Amino acid sequence: MSNNNKNSNSTIALLLGAAAGAFAGYWLNTTEGKLWRKRTSEQARELGNDINQKANDFAETAKSKADEYSQEFQSKTEDLRKAVKQETEHLKNRAQEASNKGKDLVNEATSSLKKDSNEVANKTSDTIKEGIEKAKKRLENLDTQLDNSL
Repeated sequence: MSNNNKNSNSTIALLLGAAAGAFAGYWLNTTEGKLWRKRTSEQARELGNDINQKANDFAETAKSKADEYSQEFQSKTEDLRKAVKQETEHLKNRAQEASNKGKDLVNEATSSLKKDSNEVANKTSDTIKEGIEKAKKRLENLDTQLDNSL
């Protein structure tokens, strides 16, 4: 296309746009145009109010849900804290019971060992005394035999 043709098309488009704008301006100032503007303005206002109401409802619902979830979270956290505390107490009691049983077993074993060692010591002492008595008698017999042979 030539430059003249491009300029001609641009001029036509400009004139058509200006004519459409003039027509729209004229029509909007007519009774029907004013009525249309009024209805459109009211519809836009109603739409804006609806949007604001829905946004407020959504915000209120979101806040309500957030509060509900927060309370539920706090409740579950408290329940979990109580359960952990209860289990800790239970384990502490079991550990104490095991410790007490261990002490009892050690005391029983110690007592039994003392008793057994006393019995062994007494038997050993008796055996040593008997051995000493036998050795004395044997020495006396040997002494008597030696005296008799001399």
